[in-house]
Amino acid sequence: MACLSYDGTLEIWDIEENTSVFRKKKSVDPSSGPTPSCAMSWAKDGSCIYLPGSNGCVWKFGRRSWQESRLCEGKHLKALACAAVSNCGRFLATADVGGRLVVWNLARERAMAETDIGSSVASIAWSSEDDVLAVLDVDGQYFLWKDMMAKKQDARDKHGGKNSAENEDPADFLSDEAIDADDDGDEMDDPHDFEDDSRGSLDDFIDDGTKERGGAEPQSERRGRRGASRPFDVLNTYGSASVPAPQRQAAFQPGVTPVESGRRFLAYNTDGCITSRFVPESGHYSIDISFHDTAKHPARIPMITDYYGYTVAALGSSGAVFAAPQRSEKSNSVVLFRPFSGWSSNDEWMFHLPVGEEVVCTGLGDSWVACGTSKHLLRIFSVGGIQSSILALPGPIVSMAGHGDRLLVVWHCGCPVSGPSGVEQQLEFAVYTLSGNDKLFGGRVPLSPGSELTWVGWTEAGVPATFDSEGELVLFNSSFGGSWTPVFSAKSERKSTSERYWIVGITSTQLQCVICKAPATSPQVMPRPVLSRVNLAVPALTSDAATADLEKENLLHNVNLDNARGMLADSIRNPGHEEAMRVLQASADKCKLRLFASACSADRLPRAYSLAESLNLQKALQGALELANRSRLYSLSSKLQVLLENRLHLDTLRQANPTTPSVQVKRVPTDSPAMDTLDEIHTPGLRADSQDPPNRNPYARDWDSLDKPTNPFLRPKKAQRT
Repeated sequence: MACLSYDGTLEIWDIEENTSVFRKKKSVDPSSGPTPSCAMSWAKDGSCIYLPGSNGCVWKFGRRSWQESRLCEGKHLKALACAAVSNCGRFLATADVGGRLVVWNLARERAMAETDIGSSVASIAWSSEDDVLAVLDVDGQYFLWKDMMAKKQDARDKHGGKNSAENEDPADFLSDEAIDADDDGDEMDDPHDFEDDSRGSLDDFIDDGTKERGGAEPQSERRGRRGASRPFDVLNTYGSASVPAPQRQAAFQPGVTPVESGRRFLAYNTDGCITSRFVPESGHYSIDISFHDTAKHPARIPMITDYYGYTVAALGSSGAVFAAPQRSEKSNSVVLFRPFSGWSSNDEWMFHLPVGEEVVCTGLGDSWVACGTSKHLLRIFSVGGIQSSILALPGPIVSMAGHGDRLLVVWHCGCPVSGPSGVEQQLEFAVYTLSGNDKLFGGRVPLSPGSELTWVGWTEAGVPATFDSEGELVLFNSSFGGSWTPVFSAKSERKSTSERYWIVGITSTQLQCVICKAPATSPQVMPRPVLSRVNLAVPALTSDAATADLEKENLLHNVNLDNARGMLADSIRNPGHEEAMRVLQASADKCKLRLFASACSADRLPRAYSLAESLNLQKALQGALELANRSRLYSLSSKLQVLLENRLHLDTLRQANPTTPSVQVKRVPTDSPAMDTLDEIHTPGLRADSQDPPNRNPYARDWDSLDKPTNPFLRPKKAQRT
């Protein structure tokens, strides 16, 4: 149940549990309250609710995420009074306080028909067959709008503007033929292409459809006769009017919160936050930029007076970018960049976008600024204000995030489909490097069934990450040709069902977030939100409850190492890569050695050997050998001895032949020798004769003297020195 108070506060109640699930102040319009009537309307499938806005548009709130989006703009110049969804769920009727009525196609988000009754509207309602719209004005007079799809409005002008049952020729608004043609995929270029099948008089609007007039067959009988030729279907699959089209999720900016008590966050990340506060004295918003670490930015950033109404922003270490949508049909959307330090007194710059194109999300890097617009364009600027590139995206943009010289962009790649768990969004992503003007990789965005994307960003190490409305966090994995790995689930980690996680940042092992209490989905500006750190946990399967946490930690280390070796392993651009790799390998080996010790205690030797094979450093492998000797597992110890000698031998080869191709460094630790062939990776202890280096080590073991090298527990013979 939805309730809307006079001051514009929207509250959603769960009737079965008698609890409030969502509450938002100034939901109708951030700057003013609702109209006196303000008749809102639920979608027929309950997936969203439509609220008439004071600025001439309709505000849509999705049921799962309760995120707001704006639609049905450009036709109403005054505040809306009513909004009503048709019974088929495909059309929306809106009426403003000036008496203007508009019928919208929700799937295409365009106006289908419009008229004006000349007086303020108090209420509107659809007929049972969606062919007549009843209108009640504030003076108590009612009107019946039948000719919604008439090709011209001459009939209404001839009869004085107000429609009545006596002087109108009925027109068919939603005939079965029109619906069937629309479902077959025919494009409806002209909203007046519906044909009249002469259904009868307005009596069908108020009676049960059993009367006949002048030999005309009642509508209900004709529909029943047409449906009799179809097989019986309990779910009404053939009733196209009862299946609403799935809606695409709206674009969003990571780190933005809705307006509450005149305050909101335009950006909030690990660097700092951008706060927007309404000042009643001036009638404008004031923008304040603050940083969490004042040591990096000791100088205070001066406040900015918001004359344009900025709604999205991005904060970086070098500056901040702001974007404002169109305020009217003739105004322009603007984008502003303000650097924090510079050598000139006039470093900031601003661009005005063409009319009809507005910025929906922004991104910021070390030396670039990016904006995604409603025209499916990606506009890229330099920090000096030069327009460097303009890219046309394949679909409507959803969100973006920047890190260093890389930009992550997400867009719609197709129409959403209805699944068993809800609407399935079809999203794609791409990662661009703006220093070299290149596309690194891309693909589909993984989402939980029936969920929507709510956050996109980067980890501290520069790994793309996404978070959906079901509370699932996934990290990009450079292995397997580029895949995604789930690393956090809000449902399994939260202590109560009322907890909501609002993402701020991600490290290699922890999630930095603000934990909100339902119905709130985002933090308030005042008091300042408290940042919480939650450990990442891969949903790993385990046969031993004692090692469950170690299994999850081991999988998380594998993901971090794969990303470091693959996407992030660039020693030319990152001179400290080898040292960072050693730190990651040492941390991963500590976890593996603990699992190794647990496997030795449980006498699970094959598992222990598999863990030893996955060790990255030679010191860790020597530690595993010592653990096996202390546990008196001599068969395992002999096999580990062979594995260790193989790595020592390959280390000798590496030192003797420094021209070994470096492509294998991604698969072998930096302190261990590089392998010559891929066969040696899968067959430790065995080397082909054709791969002998020109400088043979005289002290190396003679591997050709091994008896049955495929037997893991057979001791090799002693090597003969030459």
